[in-house]
Parts: sequence; C-alpha cells; structure tokens
Amino acid sequence: MTCAKIIFDTCLDDKINDDAREGKMCCYRTRLEQEVSDLLNLAAFCIAQELLDDIATLETTISKLEEELASLQLQLRQERTERHLAENHLEYFPSFSPESPTSSSCLWEEVPGIQSLQSVSFTDCS
Repeated sequence: MTCAKIIFDTCLDDKINDDAREGKMCCYRTRLEQEVSDLLNLAAFCIAQELLDDIATLETTISKLEEELASLQLQLRQERTERHLAENHLEYFPSFSPESPTSSSCLWEEVPGIQSLQSVSFTDCS
C-alpha cells in the first residue's frame, strides 16, 4: 500500500472528522508556508547584511588605495621636479673635464705675480 492510499482510506473512514482534518492540514500548510517565508526573509536579511559589510570593507580599501595613489603621484611629481632640476643644472654648469684644473693650487699659477706672494712667508713681515 502506498502512502497516498493509506491517507485516502483514512479520510474515507473518518468522514466526520474530514472537515477538522482539512482545517488542520490547512493550518499546518499555512504555518509551514509562514516558516519557510520567515526563513527566506531571514536568509535574505543575512545575505543583505553580509553584502553591506562587504561594501563597507571595499569602501575602506578603496579609500586607502586612493590615499596611496595620491601619495605616489606626489612622490612622482617630486622625483620629476628633482630630475628636471638636475638636468637643468648639468646644462648650465657642465662638469669639469679631467684636463681642467680642479684644485686651487692650479689657479694660483695662472694669476700673474702670484708666484712672488707664495714665496713670502709671514715671519718675514714682522
């Protein structure tokens, strides 16, 4: 015997309680539908709350990334400015070649009459 046959036979035997059973079945069905609806609403609420939390986390991450981007852009501008200044400095002040004089002693020899000043000692002046 199948479950449907047993239920059908039971219903036929209890014609008096038929209305009561339908009322109970209707009540159970309504209650079950309500519980399922509540669970779905609860699940939807939990999912929605989870999504809101994820959105807040993403907003925080985006904010930090935007701050880092601004900092990196500022650093890049500073580096470019320093590079341009260094390039301009090299254009206006070319570096000395190895043959060019680099010490002050070489410059003394180029000035006429300076040889005599170098030979004078300070003790002779007294």
